[in-house]
Amino acid sequence: MAYEPHAATRISQGTMLARLLATSVVCVGLIALALAVGTGGSGAEGSSSGGAPVIGGGVGDSWLRLKVRHLVIIAVIGGALAFVAVAVVLLLNAVRDARRFEREAAGEVQSLRADLAAAELVLHAEPTVVVSWEPSGSPGLFAHALDGVPRDVEALLRFASWLDEASTTQVRKRLDAMFRTGAPAAFTLRTRTGIALEASCRVFGERAFLRLREAAGERLRFAELQRQYEMLAVDTTHTRAVLDTLPMPVWFVDADGRITWANATYVDAVDASALAEVVDGQLELLERRDRQEVRARLKAAGETVRARVYMIVGGERRAFDLVAVPLEGTTALFASDVAALEAAQGELTRQSAANEGTLDRVSTAVAIFGADQRLAFFNEAYAKLWGLDPAFLKETPLDSEVLDHLRQAGLLPDTGNFRSWRSRLLDVYRTRQPMEDWWHLADGRSIHLRAEPRPDGGVAYLFDDVTERLALERGLNELINVQRETLDNLAEGVAVFAPDGRLRLFNPSFASIWRLADTDLARNPHIEAVIARCRELSPDVATWQSIHSAVATISDVREPINGQMRRSDESIIAWTCIPLPDSATLLTFIDITDQTRVERALIERTEALEQADRLKNDFVSHVSYELRTPMTNIIGFSQMLRSDGIGPLNVKQREYLGHILTSSNTLLAIIDDILDLATIDAGAMELSLARVMIAEMIEVAVQGVREKLDKDQIRLRVAIGAGTEIIVADPKRLRQVIYNLLTNAIGFSPNGATVHLATRREGEMIVFEVADTGVGIPVDKQEEIFERFVSNPSGTRHRGAGLGLSVVRSLVDLHGGTISLSSVPGEGTTMIVRIPARLKHDGQPELRQLPADAA
Repeated sequence: MAYEPHAATRISQGTMLARLLATSVVCVGLIALALAVGTGGSGAEGSSSGGAPVIGGGVGDSWLRLKVRHLVIIAVIGGALAFVAVAVVLLLNAVRDARRFEREAAGEVQSLRADLAAAELVLHAEPTVVVSWEPSGSPGLFAHALDGVPRDVEALLRFASWLDEASTTQVRKRLDAMFRTGAPAAFTLRTRTGIALEASCRVFGERAFLRLREAAGERLRFAELQRQYEMLAVDTTHTRAVLDTLPMPVWFVDADGRITWANATYVDAVDASALAEVVDGQLELLERRDRQEVRARLKAAGETVRARVYMIVGGERRAFDLVAVPLEGTTALFASDVAALEAAQGELTRQSAANEGTLDRVSTAVAIFGADQRLAFFNEAYAKLWGLDPAFLKETPLDSEVLDHLRQAGLLPDTGNFRSWRSRLLDVYRTRQPMEDWWHLADGRSIHLRAEPRPDGGVAYLFDDVTERLALERGLNELINVQRETLDNLAEGVAVFAPDGRLRLFNPSFASIWRLADTDLARNPHIEAVIARCRELSPDVATWQSIHSAVATISDVREPINGQMRRSDESIIAWTCIPLPDSATLLTFIDITDQTRVERALIERTEALEQADRLKNDFVSHVSYELRTPMTNIIGFSQMLRSDGIGPLNVKQREYLGHILTSSNTLLAIIDDILDLATIDAGAMELSLARVMIAEMIEVAVQGVREKLDKDQIRLRVAIGAGTEIIVADPKRLRQVIYNLLTNAIGFSPNGATVHLATRREGEMIVFEVADTGVGIPVDKQEEIFERFVSNPSGTRHRGAGLGLSVVRSLVDLHGGTISLSSVPGEGTTMIVRIPARLKHDGQPELRQLPADAA
């Protein structure tokens, strides 16, 4: 270290040198003057002795000049002596001062050495790294005793290689500030290995220094506190910057209620130009009453306060949601404009209601659980799918509670370890990944589950009962397989052509009919190639042109076409071209050569049978009419013979005559039924509709079967229901229907039985029911009981031609009604006839002529 004299010493030496310089100047001046005077005197004398006259000269002037010269010399000598004396004095003083200065310098050097030793001792007392920068800017290591820090100055100054990112940014920022402004700084750094370093940088004279040392103890805590402070300062700056960008007013008030800070939105809301104007003027946005209420609630609750307040912003009174957050020594207030929020909430509510209404109508079971895993929404399909009580679901149970409930009800698949299975299912709340699963329940149902995470942290479950769909898919697959097998085994040739005209599907019969190779057809040839091969067997140009147009022509209207073609081998092929829904075309070919021949034979046979049937009907009709007249005569004469006017008859004669009369009546009834059926078949029967009193009509029909009732000791129970007093029908034909039904019931009833006849109203129909307790009709005979000439005595005494029920059905059909039966073998039979009442709204009959072919 270079020695530098004391300031007082430098001043004394300067004064002494100035005095010596002044004295020297004076001496030099005197000597010069003396020399000048001396030289001048000698010249004067020479000039005078040379003979030049001297004006005013004389002895007095010479003496005067001599005296002056002597005085000058004396003065010069005196000045020299004075200079010498002063110089000696100054020299002695300088020597004395130099010795004193030397002693002081030696002491100062010793003190500086002690200070240097102490500084080096302090500097090396703990691990330290010092980097210095010379005025030229070149860095150097002044000291290095710290592990974990590069020992090469260039490597050390590459801070990013051994400091973390935040520390690298900080040290560069602080060094730049020091080099720019000379401002010192103390801060904390952290290496990549996690070591905390205490750093300081400052400028001494023309040199700059950076000192690094390991932070420990109090320094470490101070470094951490300083780091936290800096982070908090940055966070505060960032927070205020963020708050400044918020569209809502934000401001801070101290314990006295004074505003200490506000964001830009608040400044604009109070129509201020800057934050300082707000703070200085204490421009309040809240009304006094609201401020007092918020402060009172904060004081009472000691926690965040929320309130709906009204503030004047932009000259308009608007609603705001105010949030007051108590902090240490201050309170932060936030005010958000809720007008748009209320509109959005209203729209969201409407949308949610619409969505929930939609979800309530879908068949998919939907359950939505919130972020807290509690049930937030379910639709009717969900409750119905699992058979859950809506009251239980409205209690917002946990997802796990619902699963436990389903498990207890046996509505979950067999999972083995239920706890582990449930954990995996509920893991969707944590992973936030959609999940899909299939549940096959013990009751045979198959449930497709989809779990979709929601943005609010909840999960939406969608359950689809796919039991029917899977069954349909299985059925469809089976149907496709059956259809494929069916097509492959059809005698009919089938070919399907795609919309582009290429063969998509064919069966073996198609290849066989047209003698095509399966390998050629497997290449999906075009319709033109297929037609070219088929024309070798059937050169019907017009037919093949029609088929080609139907398959390959694009048209908005596609109609099925069909026809027949004759091949060169005289076989006949029937073909059909059917457009399919997917724009494809189905072609079918079948060899109908044998069928055509059989059909022709059948047609000829049918024509012959129809001719024979016409002959039979004509014969029956003619013979029936021819038999009716003699039968009428027989009955008439038999009745006359039974009368007393002809003469008395013995018992045996009366008995025989009764048999003749009974048989004649039976035969006449059969003839009448045949004639009626012939009339109906010919379409010549017409109904004479009239207003019929049902009770009277039934009474007349009962009179016709009274003899049979008495003979077989059978009781008849008649019940006329309400609303069935009148009907519009043909009285004669309706009475014939009731008569035939009663005759049939009596004939199948055992002696002493009861037959029931009842009527009731069913809407616009009147129902007649005739029930017996006879042997009944076997199930396999019930379909044919109404056919003609079908009789089934079933071991009873009833005999007939099998025409009664056939006539009944024909007559009921003519009335526009229906007939059916209900029979249990061994228990009896019930005949049910329904005939339209045909009454107008005013109770008058709606008379109209029914067509003859109403059946």
